[in-house]
Amino acid sequence: MTVQGPPPGRPGPVPPRPVPPRPPVRSAFPADGPRRLPGARPRRTSRLAVVAVVLAVLVPPIGLAAGIVARQRIARSVRATDGPELTGRAAATAAVVVGVLLTLAEAALAVALLVALPQNWLPSDDLPAASVQSTIERTVPLPAGSVRCPGPLPARLGAVMTCTATLDGATVPYRATVDSISGRDVHFALARG
Repeated sequence: MTVQGPPPGRPGPVPPRPVPPRPPVRSAFPADGPRRLPGARPRRTSRLAVVAVVLAVLVPPIGLAAGIVARQRIARSVRATDGPELTGRAAATAAVVVGVLLTLAEAALAVALLVALPQNWLPSDDLPAASVQSTIERTVPLPAGSVRCPGPLPARLGAVMTCTATLDGATVPYRATVDSISGRDVHFALARG
């Protein structure tokens, strides 16, 4: 018996190759499990930084303080290894800058107003002339509108002001002298002449 080979021009069957054994599977992680990479932490925007920007515009000193605290928290979260990493450093810095600028502007405006305003625009404890006039008219008694005073009565013990009353075409002087001050209440004694 003769074994015949494959027909001419055709290769014969290829014997299967033996499969090499697989190497043991090695994990890419250490034995205690996977570790988070530093850049793989979750991130979120700092709410305090956003609130600080709003407060810096509305109430500059408080916005300034909130911006400083937000910057510190953001820096601490970047150095920490656990918890989310906070973003919003630019907003916190903007709150600090705007807070400083507006606080300085408000302080400069307050100083300018105190220096530049005429003294008669500022509130005082002095008794207005109208109040002194109406008190004299009620005390004496005189008709309404018959007494004229030169200005407000100073709120100092012993301060004196002379007002004039017009009665039947004649003028009568009345002298008001401050005799007691209790808080914002100024009391005066009235004398004719």
